[in-house]
Amino acid sequence: MAGQQLGVVAAGHPRTARAGADVLRHGGNAVDAAVGAMAVSFACEPLLTGMGGEFYNYLGRTDEALALLNRALEIAPDSDTGRAYKAFVFQSQGHLAEAAQELARIPADTVDDYVTTARMSQALYERNFSAGVELVDRKVRSIPAGQPIDSQIEAVLVQMGFCQDWLGLHEDARRTFTRVVELIKPTAETIVLPEANGVPFTLALAYAGLGEKEKALQQGQQAVKDYGTDAVNRPVALTTLAQIQVHFGDVDSAIAVIPHLLEVPAGVTRADLKYNPFWDPLRKDPRFQKLCQQPNK
Repeated sequence: MAGQQLGVVAAGHPRTARAGADVLRHGGNAVDAAVGAMAVSFACEPLLTGMGGEFYNYLGRTDEALALLNRALEIAPDSDTGRAYKAFVFQSQGHLAEAAQELARIPADTVDDYVTTARMSQALYERNFSAGVELVDRKVRSIPAGQPIDSQIEAVLVQMGFCQDWLGLHEDARRTFTRVVELIKPTAETIVLPEANGVPFTLALAYAGLGEKEKALQQGQQAVKDYGTDAVNRPVALTTLAQIQVHFGDVDSAIAVIPHLLEVPAGVTRADLKYNPFWDPLRKDPRFQKLCQQPNK
């Protein structure tokens, strides 16, 4: 732990703490201190810090994210999670070929949650919906009997449901969406609490897949409230709500929030607007086209 008059920084390594405190001492704010501490932590305690690239990716600092991930992969070249994170960064840049190359370096039979999520994002962006269905089905079948499905996999199950729908497998999609709703809210009295992987907005999107407009919009709006002070999940909740609005034809409401989501950390990327099939109903709208064409800041 290290501190000075403007605050205290607690970390897993003395050098990490000192780095954050030094940033505060020289006039930086809490975010600046977190960035500085993260960079030093990555070097001093990589096994505790994780890959680090996700943090920079949220801030739109993708070159720095890739630099950290490359350093991580020098330390742990066999890290499937590191490769998956790197693919996420390439996806956010719109570099799908590079993302595909990174994912191809991961063994095909890997069913790690992060790898599954990255591969699903790639399948959506490439519109390879059959591959999306197959990889999530493989992941779910790998889960031992009696072990609950975690919230990260609930999210990709919803994406699988939309893949099934886009493939014309409407009954399969309905079963998938119903399964997710039953997993998250098994009874009408079940209270869905916010957590790190966004269960409230996953539920909203599952309702949308089932065509339950009122429930989907109500749950989507509740998710935005649930994550009111969460700098990462609130933008994702807003993005999900916008996608639900698009799904039910409320184009104006969705387009109105996209400029904000392009500005905030953890918001939507122009690559996502360009490649994600959830935005397809907006493609012919000149306002949406203009948002997609504007250069990144």
